[in-house]
Amino acid sequence: MNESLRETLAGFVRVSDGDSERDLHAADMTFHRPHRPDLVVYPTSTAEVARTLEVANDRRVAVTPFGAVSSLEGHVIPTRGGLSLDLSRLDRIVEIAPSDPSATVDASTLAAINAYRGSSYTESPCLLVEAAGTEATVEADLVLVRELAEEEGATEIVDERDPAGRARLWAARHDAAWARSLRWSSSTATSCP
Repeated sequence: MNESLRETLAGFVRVSDGDSERDLHAADMTFHRPHRPDLVVYPTSTAEVARTLEVANDRRVAVTPFGAVSSLEGHVIPTRGGLSLDLSRLDRIVEIAPSDPSATVDASTLAAINAYRGSSYTESPCLLVEAAGTEATVEADLVLVRELAEEEGATEIVDERDPAGRARLWAARHDAAWARSLRWSSSTATSCP
């Protein structure tokens, strides 16, 4: 990795090229083969994230976001080296807007997932949440999520507990971007749906 990239980044964000930190950012909780990043970047603000991405883009350097190391899919492993963007220090809530009608997954995304997978999820804004832990903690978390969702006006709350149902829902979550891109690319309109 180019030393000038390290120096440029170090001018505005904490950067490490130490072996132990690179090893910690080389793997997750999967069976996938670890691969070290060239540098680990620790932003503490969205401005530092934006500037890091700008520099990486200008220099055509791969960036892999890194969060809680709980990935079970290998997507935090920097398979092309480059930067591991450790987001763990972004630890404050900037804004909560309960009246905002936006959602994590909107109705048109669910329509795209349904078309792509042949599923029949209700095509309305939704939030997909996975609870993990002991049976008691999962149940307590689901009760809390249900209460919060109902307070915010949720019209439908569905939980999947059997392995097949959870796998279908998890696959839908992962297919969201792909399903949307296929829908957009096959659309004859000039704007996004």
